[in-house]
Parts: sequence; structure tokens; C-alpha cells
Amino acid sequence: DRVTIYPRYTAILDITKIYNMSDFEKKIRKDRRQDLRYAKKDNLEVYEETNFKNVENLINKVAKNKSYLNTNIKTLIKKIIHHVVKFKFGSLIAVKNKKSEIISLQLIVWDSKSGHALLNLNHPKYLSAGISSLIYKEMINICIKKKISFLDLNGANSFNRADFKHSFYTKPQLYFHMSWPNSGRDFYENVEANQ
Repeated sequence: DRVTIYPRYTAILDITKIYNMSDFEKKIRKDRRQDLRYAKKDNLEVYEETNFKNVENLINKVAKNKSYLNTNIKTLIKKIIHHVVKFKFGSLIAVKNKKSEIISLQLIVWDSKSGHALLNLNHPKYLSAGISSLIYKEMINICIKKKISFLDLNGANSFNRADFKHSFYTKPQLYFHMSWPNSGRDFYENVEANQ
């Protein structure tokens, strides 16, 4: 039996280089700025969600189009969100439309130096409404307020997701997922992308 090594990438944003949001918005790609204009035009509101009934409603809507979101996974998602919010090492960002319906949720967790985007759920009818860009802007704002140095957007391996995340002026970070057969052990190793 051999060790299996998978090279993987994530997208890292250096928050220390963002002096104000208006300057940062000039650096991000044009289509992200367009997303933010669409969101503003549609009167989308971003805020911190604490009502778990609202969370559950969106999870159930998203699950209808995602076969992997079975009952066990939905239960796990709810437990993670509840734990993060209860013990205050993260926040649940939400976007609602003009009808006050929640159309997007993003879970972000943090420590003293870094923030991590963990879970994103978008209502299937609003995927082209600029909500992901609005959510990312709010995550960056949270990191700035908390004086967090880096935001890890967690995963930049598929072309579309990597392209979207790198359009926010992020840098690729290489890491390796290694597993040992029959040992039950996994190991992750980060490597600086510029080495």
C-alpha cells in the first residue's frame, strides 16, 4: 500500500493590503463590480442571520436541486452553523431580496489571524443576481473590522470556482492532501504559492 498525495489549491486574500473598500473595489475584476451594481439595483440586503428557521428554509430549497444534500448532510450543516454561531467563532452572512426572502447564506469562521469561508448556499433562482460578490464583500468587511490578516476562500480547484475567487484579487495557495491506506489518517500540508 502506498501513500496517496493530491495537490490542491485554495485562494487567499491578503486583508492587510486593503486600506479601504472603495480602493479595493477598483482592483477587483470588472464583472465583480458589475455584480455589486446589480445587487444594489435589486435592493439586495446583506446582514448577519441568527434565525435558524430562516436558515433551515434555504437549506431545504437548495437541497431540492442538490442530490448530495441528503438528510444526514443537512443535519450536519445545521449542527455546524449552530455551533459556530453559539460559540462566536464565526458568523452567518445572509442576503435577502425585496420580499425579505433569504436567497443566500455564507458561513465564515475565524481565529486571531485568518478567516475561512466554509459553506455557501444560494437559492437556485438567484444565481446570476450578484449575490456571491455581495457575500464576499461582506466577508472582507468582517475581516477588516476584526483586524484579521488573511481570508481563505477554501478551494480553488474547479475552473469556474477558481476563476470567481481569483477575480477578487486573491493569490493561489498550494497544499497537499495525503492519505495512508488502511490507517484512517489524513494529513494536509500547505506550501507557499510563490516558492
